[in-house]
Amino acid sequence: MWQALVVCSDCGEEAEILVEDLDALEREVCACGYSCIVLAVAGFEPVYAEEGELIAFPARRTRRSLAA
Repeated sequence: MWQALVVCSDCGEEAEILVEDLDALEREVCACGYSCIVLAVAGFEPVYAEEGELIAFPARRTRRSLAA
């Protein structure tokens, strides 16, 4: 699954969308009817838990600098 940040080519409305495959991004349209421009794409894996259940995520191995 993929998470994408898109912006409308006409009204400038930004949105985050989830798609199963990257080809689906080409079919995304804004509510105003214009097509969307992809700004960013990231892999996305949903995590489901029962209410009150804690999910342990694996620890990161190395610390990376956040500086650009």
